[in-house]
Amino acid sequence: MEALTSTKSLVNVAFPTIVFSSLLLFGFVLSFNEVAPANFPFSGIASAIRPFLAIYLLLFPTGYLLLSFLFPKEKLSLLERFGLSIALSISLNVIAILFANMLFAFPINFRNSLIILVVMNMVFYALFIGKEFFWPYLELAAVRYIQAKRALSGKTIHGLADIAFFSTLAGLSVILTDLVTVSGQAFNELSAQLFYPTAALFAFFPSGQLVLSTLMHGKEKADIGKLSGYVALISVSLFTTAFVAVGIAGSAFEWHLAFKTHLFLVMLLLTALNLTIYALFTIIARAVPLASHLVKKFV
Repeated sequence: MEALTSTKSLVNVAFPTIVFSSLLLFGFVLSFNEVAPANFPFSGIASAIRPFLAIYLLLFPTGYLLLSFLFPKEKLSLLERFGLSIALSISLNVIAILFANMLFAFPINFRNSLIILVVMNMVFYALFIGKEFFWPYLELAAVRYIQAKRALSGKTIHGLADIAFFSTLAGLSVILTDLVTVSGQAFNELSAQLFYPTAALFAFFPSGQLVLSTLMHGKEKADIGKLSGYVALISVSLFTTAFVAVGIAGSAFEWHLAFKTHLFLVMLLLTALNLTIYALFTIIARAVPLASHLVKKFV
């Protein structure tokens, strides 16, 4: 832990922070010069240095910040880092601008290019800071976790089943909202944006968790690593089975489903399955023990 606050760590962060700050400062100067009146003080100076600032932003910060994240200071010499920074910056900036133009129809102009460059560098700088300061904490926590060989208790497994149930209800509310609302109506845009993330949630979590919680009822502890893997595996398997089943039904009855409609039916099918499994889990894990306790108490 002491290493996290050591002078060495602060020195390692210092120059990337200066580079990132210069990026923001020069970006501000360049964007301000776009909108400042011609007679504004220092506008002449800003116009004169604008080409040099643009060249600097194009050639250096992006590659340097990415290399700072990927390679510690001692792994590359100063000359290697400088040369690779220039090569990476040119490549990444050009690719990012073309990518934004092709996928999002961003016009290729100075202002849009500057926005893309600043956002990309913010991501690289955030990754670098996270690796330098926060990753050691996570690494230490992981080591302690493995050393302690912690496991999930039976009570926690029950709680995860409840979370899976409520996740299913939340997902159902999203897909139904997307179904019943029309364009421009309240919540339509939000539900449309959440539709595919909800499909991903259905594919990886609730079904598998409910199945395992039901099967593992009565066990005092479970290994979290194995449990996570089995949850994902069972969930993906059930999602794939439902996807194929809807496809077969669509072919048999000639439904001619669009992809989003196909996914909607898959999630409805999984919702019905999840609610059935949760009802079974509630009976096995809660209703039966409660009934047994009452019988012993009063009979």
